[in-house]
Amino acid sequence: MTKPLLPNDPNTEVPENPADRATAAGLASVVIAVHNAEDTLGHQLQALANQTDAGEFEVVVALNRCTDRSGEIAKQFTGQLDLIIVDAPDEASAGYARNVAVAHTHGDTLLFCDADDVVDHRWVAEMTDAMAAQNLDVAGGTIMVDRSHVPTWIYRSAYRSMDGRCLLPFGPIPYAITATMGCRRAAFDAVGGFEPNLPGTAGGEDTDLGVRLWRAGFSIGEAPKALMTYTPRVTTAAFIRRQRAHIDTTTALQIREQRLERPSRWRMFSRPIIVGGYVVLIRHEWRPRVVAVAVAESFYSHQARRRMIPPIARDRSAAVG
Repeated sequence: MTKPLLPNDPNTEVPENPADRATAAGLASVVIAVHNAEDTLGHQLQALANQTDAGEFEVVVALNRCTDRSGEIAKQFTGQLDLIIVDAPDEASAGYARNVAVAHTHGDTLLFCDADDVVDHRWVAEMTDAMAAQNLDVAGGTIMVDRSHVPTWIYRSAYRSMDGRCLLPFGPIPYAITATMGCRRAAFDAVGGFEPNLPGTAGGEDTDLGVRLWRAGFSIGEAPKALMTYTPRVTTAAFIRRQRAHIDTTTALQIREQRLERPSRWRMFSRPIIVGGYVVLIRHEWRPRVVAVAVAESFYSHQARRRMIPPIARDRSAAVG
């Protein structure tokens, strides 16, 4: 088993041959964090094997506590790709797994994609060309949401706002999602890589990285021709789990960046009612599931904020005096 390696960590072992870790100018390193993706990983790796007009690139797959055949499927592509497969067993975290993968790369450009999506046949070429042409430190490729199996109400609730976009907003800050992102190694290392311990399991590590890159002054732009087909959650239960995890991570980042206040008990009851009314009266969504999910999301957001923001300490003795 390969020992996980984290960037910029003085307490972590380095590769056996430090020369192998030296960056190669012009080489792109595609990074994929994998957790039990035996049903989808092969499609993504085949898409990378079919790249056209791409320069030299390698693919690093980090197996994050996989208990299925993901590792075996990855090994099937060793003859088609310049492929490195590493284990990332210490934490159940996509950010951690990506850090492990990055520590085994050699390129000066890092390209991130996910195990359950499919990149276009020119994704590598378009991403690297856009970064070079615009002198970008960070680039986001175009997100194309696969609507073939997703219910319309789920698409409209969570995925329509990202469909066709390259960058997503966190307040005034644009960021690229790790399903289709390019980043200069120098920029990645300068901000310390991904934060592996954010609350929740969805959407936080790329938002957090994007915020830190933006605040550090690195250039962020779009690679509109770098197309990627995004696979959404298609069942109500999976969708709600995804939304709750996303709310946890987003709330944690909002608290950190905007210093939000702890909500009152009155808002715990009033906000879901207001959100439900907005969905019905303004958005004209009359289906019970749509209203129920919107109200649940509002409640989860309120609870996350109450859980993460400590109550204000009051000096009762001073008040009495």
